[in-house]
Amino acid sequence: MRFAASPFLFLIPIASASTLKEHSLYCVPREDDSWAVQIYSPLIDTRSGTRIVQANYTGPTLTHVLVKRYTSRYELLYDYKFSDDGKLLTLTGYLQRWGRWLAEADLTPDSDGLVPRPQVMYRRHTGGGVIVEPDDGPHEVIIFQTVPVYRTVAETPCAVLFQKAETLNATQE
Repeated sequence: MRFAASPFLFLIPIASASTLKEHSLYCVPREDDSWAVQIYSPLIDTRSGTRIVQANYTGPTLTHVLVKRYTSRYELLYDYKFSDDGKLLTLTGYLQRWGRWLAEADLTPDSDGLVPRPQVMYRRHTGGGVIVEPDDGPHEVIIFQTVPVYRTVAETPCAVLFQKAETLNATQE
């Protein structure tokens, strides 16, 4: 009896390796105000003001952290991108007014550590085309002035929990 190597046998390890390169972990609040880490994207309840911290990894390196808050009126997202040594590179804010528009602003702090007054770009809620500033835009995007600045990965919410989860994950591989 002769055996032939099937090309499909080699797809499984390759596919598994590529999924390990980029992955996410999620941190969600518990009822007792503590936080819990999970590997799957949580369900969103806009009425309860769902809050999520999402850590995105490339290999073992945390590349960026998304801090999200959902309400019945909008979704607020802060995207923190970090260098390989864990220092903040860029900070972008997104505010999506449900069914109306999306606002995007560069919130990266200056060398003095302060976030400059953001230049906000508005887009259609669907289709992505740039639009003129909506009437309620300035009133809503004032929330960008309250952005928490995390200069390093270690300062981000749930950083210790993410580190523990990644250590556990590495020992199980």
